[in-house]
Amino acid sequence: MEFIKTSIENTEEIRRLLNNNEYRCCDFSVGTLILWGEYYGYVYTVIDEFFVIRMTEYKAFSFPMYVGEEKLNPEEQEKRCSEVLEKLMGYFTENGENPCFVLLSYEQSEMLEKKYPGRFEFSDNADYKDYIYNSDDLAELQGRHYHGKRNHIYRFEETYPGYKAEDVTAENIQSCKKIAESWTDDRSEEILYEKKIINYALDHMKVLGLEGCVIAIPDGSSESVFRTVAFAIGERLTDDCFVVHFEKTDPEIREAYAVVNREFARKVKDRYKYINREEDLGLEGLRKAKMSYRPALMREKIVAREKNSE
Repeated sequence: MEFIKTSIENTEEIRRLLNNNEYRCCDFSVGTLILWGEYYGYVYTVIDEFFVIRMTEYKAFSFPMYVGEEKLNPEEQEKRCSEVLEKLMGYFTENGENPCFVLLSYEQSEMLEKKYPGRFEFSDNADYKDYIYNSDDLAELQGRHYHGKRNHIYRFEETYPGYKAEDVTAENIQSCKKIAESWTDDRSEEILYEKKIINYALDHMKVLGLEGCVIAIPDGSSESVFRTVAFAIGERLTDDCFVVHFEKTDPEIREAYAVVNREFARKVKDRYKYINREEDLGLEGLRKAKMSYRPALMREKIVAREKNSE
C-alpha cells in the first residue's frame, strides 16, 4: 500500500478527490489536509476508487470515501467499501498496528459495526465535533438570541464608522500576518505551528483555493489610509458548505470578531447554505463562543478502536 503526502504539490489531485465530498467535516478539506499535513502526518491513498486518509501520528485511517466516476447504488458502494475495509484491516495486521479508524460519522460507525460486529469500541468526543451554522443566521444575526452579537457590532460601528470589509489581497496580506503574530502570546507547539501555517496560507491563497475577508479601520492620519484589525480565511468544503479555517483579530479590539464573522458570512451566504467553523478542542471559552452563535448542526468525528488494544 503506497501513500502520498498531503503537500501543496498535490493540491490539484487532492481537490479532485474531494470534489464530490458530502461529509461536512473540516478535516476533509484541501486546506486542512495540506496546512496541517506535517503536524498530524497526513498521507493518503486510493484503493479501488476509494480515497483514504491516514493520520500517521495516530496510526489511524479515515473511512473509505468513494471517488470513482461510475455511479454506484448504495448496495454496490457498501459492498466495495467493505472490500476496501478488509484491505485496511490487513494493513494493520501486516504492520503490527491496532486497528483504528477516525473522523467517522454515525452512519460510518454503523457500517463498521455491521462489518465487524462487537470488534470495535466507539468514542464520540464532544471536543472535536465541528460547529456548523446556517449561513443566513451568521450573516443577518436576527432574533433575540443574537442581541449580544448585534451590540458588539453596533459598538464597533459607532467607534469606527468608516470601517470597510474587503477581500484578502496582495495589498493587505502583510497586515494580516501582523495580526496573526500578535493575536496571542501563547508559545505552545500547536499555536506556533498554527501561526506558521497561517502565514503559509496567506502566501498560497490562490493555489490552495482559499478566500478571505479583512476588516480595516481608518488609522486617523488620513481618510484614505486604513489599518487591518481582523481577518478570516476559508474555502469550499462541500457543494453546500463553506469552512472557516482561521479567524484572528487585533487583541485590543475584541468587537472585531463579531464583525469579521458577520462580514465573511455575508460574503459566502449566497453560495453556501452552511458554514463550518470547526471544533472547540475542549476549550471552555471557545465552546461558549461557538455555542452562542447557535449551530444548526454538530458534525461528529467518531473514533473506532479495536477492543482490548491500547
